[in-house]
Amino acid sequence: MLKSWSFFAILLQFPTLVFPSVETECFGRNRICTSLSSTNPDSWDSDFSRFRKICLDQTDPKLQAYYTDGFKDSSLKTTKTIFSMYSLCHEGYPVCREEGLTCFCNTATKQYFETQAYLSFVACRKSTNLERRKGQSQYFFQLSFNYTTIRDVCDVEKILDSEWVKQYWNSIKYESTKKQILKYCRRSAVKIIDPSPAELETNNKFVPSSYCFQVSDILKQFQFVGGLGKQQYQQATLFGVGLIAYCGACDCCEVNTDGQLAQSIITYIGGDVYEGTLKDGKRNGEGVYTFAEGDVYRGSWKDNSRNGQGVMTNSNGDVYEGSWKDGKRNGEGVYTWFTGGTYSGQVHKGSYKDGYRNGQGVLTSSNGDVYKGSFKDDKKNGKGMKTYANGYFYEGSWKDDKIVV
Repeated sequence: MLKSWSFFAILLQFPTLVFPSVETECFGRNRICTSLSSTNPDSWDSDFSRFRKICLDQTDPKLQAYYTDGFKDSSLKTTKTIFSMYSLCHEGYPVCREEGLTCFCNTATKQYFETQAYLSFVACRKSTNLERRKGQSQYFFQLSFNYTTIRDVCDVEKILDSEWVKQYWNSIKYESTKKQILKYCRRSAVKIIDPSPAELETNNKFVPSSYCFQVSDILKQFQFVGGLGKQQYQQATLFGVGLIAYCGACDCCEVNTDGQLAQSIITYIGGDVYEGTLKDGKRNGEGVYTFAEGDVYRGSWKDNSRNGQGVMTNSNGDVYEGSWKDGKRNGEGVYTWFTGGTYSGQVHKGSYKDGYRNGQGVLTSSNGDVYKGSFKDDKKNGKGMKTYANGYFYEGSWKDDKIVV
């Protein structure tokens, strides 16, 4: 009997085994799933990997399903954004962690997973363009300027006293990416002084989707704006949210050096902007090129030239939609003329070569005349028939837009 009791007493000396769960490890009182408070913090990638493992080790079947879906490929980018917000929130509001499950940093993160809000995040991302998403980073960069001098605006070295900013900044792989971010940050500063009227008008007209409203509700819970007075490092925290928004908007617009297509945004010296994929540093794949004077091309690229299918909208409203080769209209396409932003009634549908109407086509003029036939160097040349609005028609030969008698 004594031996049995002694064995039981020995067992009592060992602590009870508790399997880690996200609620105890990440949302418990004075617990946080980052290494930022340690003497030598791990990398952002290591912290995210640990957070992911804890989330996927859930024993509750329902919670396990919610958290597992949040780490699927379709949701992974937005989940990384939420983890970054969670980490930055705890650094900015260190007292919050004492509240455990009721800490707003934790409740926002829990709601993201347990209401499957990652589905809304993905849908919202699809329903907004890149510039709209990046507008959030501009907003927070601008807020951070209220807590620094003009000389130190966008100076990362002055913000690196924040362990989170240092960790996240070091996780960005390419120096070219960091330069893009800082350039965008400085542009945000300029827009405070000299805002773009067109941008203001666009912002006023923008109506977010219902998915984006749910996203907004969760992001507000982190209190980066509502709780400014309680933040420990206002400049670092707001700049950090700007970083998260920028990288969440375009995956940090990384420019790969391994020859693979990579999403990027480039602002050229003359004011032109390219937003799309690059390969070997050149425009390749799909992208949007906005010229400083207002023309916009959306479509396919090859080695910096428009190649394949694309749409060019000129600043005067004219639109060409069709095939391109080496930067010029080639192949089948439709050119529609506009006057003062209104459809003029003039359309050409047919073949192009080297940017000009060449080959067979149909030209409908604004007065109702219709020409169907051959073109050369943008003019009616060869055989063709023109039907006039009054009912008369001519069928025969043409040269340089004139009837050959």
